[in-house]
Amino acid sequence: MEIKEGEIVVCNLKLKSKNKITILNDILFSRFYVDKYPILYKKQYKYFFNKHKLKDDFYEVVKIEILLKTGLKHKSKKYIKANKSDVTRDVISGKYD
Repeated sequence: MEIKEGEIVVCNLKLKSKNKITILNDILFSRFYVDKYPILYKKQYKYFFNKHKLKDDFYEVVKIEILLKTGLKHKSKKYIKANKSDVTRDVISGKYD
């Protein structure tokens, strides 16, 4: 099975680096919307690499066995414009007018 962009899954992963193969069982993995999947780079997946103590700069996903699909990540919308409220508070009681 293939993992879609932005999807969060519980899976078993088999990763291949330059000289070794690493197997991770029952892990939570989320794929970014913009990435170079199936190659995972340390620059983009820094949290994942640190959490699972992966030492090399990049790994290639050789095999993925999806156990459970949990949903999709939120797409960031960069900036949100906040508008000032016109509602005023009463000084004594603190109620909104």
